[in-house]
Amino acid sequence: MPNCFTLTRKGEDKPSLLTAVDEAMCAHFDKPVHPTQWFQAWYDIEGLGLACGKTWEWMREKMPERKEIIDFLEANYDANAWHEHR
Repeated sequence: MPNCFTLTRKGEDKPSLLTAVDEAMCAHFDKPVHPTQWFQAWYDIEGLGLACGKTWEWMREKMPERKEIIDFLEANYDANAWHEHR
């Protein structure tokens, strides 16, 4: 049963492409977009946390070294998480 998540830019109705989230994050932190890796592995770390139902506050508490990334995501996107089963 896969866990899933989306990020929707605040004020918009449709979920953002995750590549667009990565591009926005790279622009914010003034880093180049890597062709095959997510900025600071945010998808693998914060994305997994969201997919598993963790809150921004929980992630900040457990991973204080990633506070800037978490703050950026929370300030700019609304998260939605669910699991799928068949």
